[in-house]
Amino acid sequence: MNCDKGDEITLDMWEQLLRYIPTKEEAQMLTDLENDEETMSSLDRADRYFHSAISIYHYEERIKAVNFKKKFDERIKNITPKIRALVKASTEVVKSNKLKEMLTLLLGFGNYFNFGKRGNAMGFKLETLTKICDTKSADNQLTLLVYIVETVEMIFPDLDSFAEELSHVPVAAKVALAELKSDVNDLQAGNRLLIKEVDHMQKNPSLKGASVFQQQFKGFLKDIADTMTDLEQMMGDMKKKYTIATSHFAESSNVEPETFFGYFNSFILQYSDAKETLAKKREEEEKKKKKQLAAEMLPSGASSPTTRSRPISPNLQSTSTSPIPPDLIVDLLPSLETLEQQDHDLLMNDLFSAAPGFFFIFFFLVQRSVDSGS
Repeated sequence: MNCDKGDEITLDMWEQLLRYIPTKEEAQMLTDLENDEETMSSLDRADRYFHSAISIYHYEERIKAVNFKKKFDERIKNITPKIRALVKASTEVVKSNKLKEMLTLLLGFGNYFNFGKRGNAMGFKLETLTKICDTKSADNQLTLLVYIVETVEMIFPDLDSFAEELSHVPVAAKVALAELKSDVNDLQAGNRLLIKEVDHMQKNPSLKGASVFQQQFKGFLKDIADTMTDLEQMMGDMKKKYTIATSHFAESSNVEPETFFGYFNSFILQYSDAKETLAKKREEEEKKKKKQLAAEMLPSGASSPTTRSRPISPNLQSTSTSPIPPDLIVDLLPSLETLEQQDHDLLMNDLFSAAPGFFFIFFFLVQRSVDSGS
C-alpha cells in the first residue's frame, strides 16, 4: 500500500474504504478459511476484498491516517471560524456599551409599565428579549418593540446602531457547541493516532511499507503541529470567554451558544423588523396627512372624506390614578419576567450600573417629546 502518493484515489473513495474495514471477527473467519482452497476460491467479491485487506499490515490504521490527512485542511477551515465567532461574540456582548444602554432602556420600560406591581426590578432574564414584540397595543397594530424603536430614534439615536457592536453574534448563534467539541476531539484523536502509527513504523523499519508511510506522514505531522497547538489554545480561550459572558448575564455556563446568543440575535432581528414596521407606518401616516391637506384645500362646498391622522406614538400622559399609558398596552408587559432584587443569582451581574438620574432624564424626555407634539 503506497498511501496514495499520487492522489489517484479520490477522497470519497477513501471514505468508502474507511466504512468497509473488516471487523476482528470477519478477519479471524477469513484467516481460518485460508487452508480451505475450495472455499477460498468460491468467495464472493466482498469477501475477497476483505481477505486482501487483512493481508496488509495495520490496514485500518493506514486507512484512517490517509483520511485524516486528506480531510485535515477542510475540517480546520470548518472549525476555526466557529471558535473565533464564539470568542468574539462572547467579548462583544460583555464589552458593548450600546447593548448595555439598550438593556437599561428596556429595564426602564419594564419598570415603568409595571409600576406598583412588579416595578423596581434590578434585571430580567435574557429570554425576555425574545418576547418583547409579543406585547401589543390596544388596537393590535403596534408592538411594544415598535414603540421602543421610535423612542430610541427620537431620544437615543446613538443606540439605534447597537447591533453594529454585536457583529459576530449572528454567527455564534448558529454554532452547536456539542458538535464543535466533537469535531475538535475527532481531530485531536486522529492526530494522536497518526503520531502513534508513525512512531510504530519508525521503530519497525523492516515492516512492508514502513518507509513509504513515514515519508508520507512524518513531514505532515510536523506541518500541522502548530495548527493543532493553536486549535487547543483557541478552544481554551473560547471556553474561558464564553463562561465569562454567560456568567455576566447570570446564565448557566452549560447553556448552548445557540440559545445564549440566540436571545441577542432574536432581539436584533426583531428590532430590525420593528424599524421596517415603523417606517411603513410613518409612510402611511404621511400619505394620510397629504390626503387630508389636499381635502382641506378644496373649494368651500366641495366634499371629500377626511380622516384625522392618528399619531404613531401612543399617549404617554399619566392620569391621576395611574402612571400607566391608557392607550398603549393591553397586557402590561406580561412577558417581561422581571426579577426581585433578592434573586441575586438570577440577576444580570453589573449590567444596570447607570446613574439613578438616567431614569429621571429618560422619562422626562419622553414626556416632554409627547407633550410638545400633542
